[in-house]
Amino acid sequence: MSRILILGGAGFIGSHLTEHLSRSHEVEILVVDSMIMGNNIPKAVMESKRLSLAEMDIVDASNFRAAIEYFRPEIVWHLAANSDIQRSAEDSNVDLRNTFGTTSALVLSLAESKIQPNQIIFSSTSAVYGNLRSKIREDSQKKPDSAYGWMKLASEFALKQFVSSLENTKLIIARFPNVTGSRQTHGVVKDLVQKYFDSRKRWEILGNGYQTKPYIHVSDLVRNLVLLATNSKIPKEFEINISPDDTISVREIVEIIEQKGQLNRTPHFGTTDSGWPGDVPNYMYNIRLFESLGLSCNSSRSAIERSILEESAKYKHE
Repeated sequence: MSRILILGGAGFIGSHLTEHLSRSHEVEILVVDSMIMGNNIPKAVMESKRLSLAEMDIVDASNFRAAIEYFRPEIVWHLAANSDIQRSAEDSNVDLRNTFGTTSALVLSLAESKIQPNQIIFSSTSAVYGNLRSKIREDSQKKPDSAYGWMKLASEFALKQFVSSLENTKLIIARFPNVTGSRQTHGVVKDLVQKYFDSRKRWEILGNGYQTKPYIHVSDLVRNLVLLATNSKIPKEFEINISPDDTISVREIVEIIEQKGQLNRTPHFGTTDSGWPGDVPNYMYNIRLFESLGLSCNSSRSAIERSILEESAKYKHE
């Protein structure tokens, strides 16, 4: 039975990963999460005898190290990070602590306890590349425009340095596009749908609406992550962009929300290219490597439409 440690496993993406992995009878899972955003793991999953949840601040190295030494993980999924990117634009210390700090705590705890997992999978981001006009490849220049991007990039380097000293530990760095879907705690769909159904206020849109980005539904993302992690042909250190081969604009997202909601709301767009300082308004991935592995996902529009239906259901039943 494989012992799997999931950092941030009660969050938006993490809870979906925890749910997916818990379906196997061949695993024992320990989720470590600060629970700042609550516990998003479904109740039925929490009842599994093969799942344990430790509410813990990962940056508290002593407690975290004790948990690692007790559990002795064979596979580590590192999804713990600051999830509120807009907040980090106001206070960069949030990412220094909650994004890079969690990675530093992981590396130090594994090194000091001399535990060498078979595999570490790290959730990174398009933000490490910064504002690029061309399609982003895995080897594209990395020059972040935000504290979040810099701390994710620093985390990548820290993990690479650590794994390079271990003979039998593999590292996968998976760089996500915008992720959307059920249980999301932040993001364009959650924000816009919430504002749409609040008739007491104007429907305010951050930025001019011409921001175009790729979006992946969380279920598609988790499916591809698990396929990557179980691919025996992946080399010892591997970096990959996970994304559909298209984008969708904020204005298109607004149109879909109105089509589904039928409230005849008028959107009021801002005047800036970006929604907030450090936001990259337009980007697109080169997914040649992703496709060469036989991986695929639904289009950005499909992800957005599904996510809007999931998010809108909360308000239609109130």
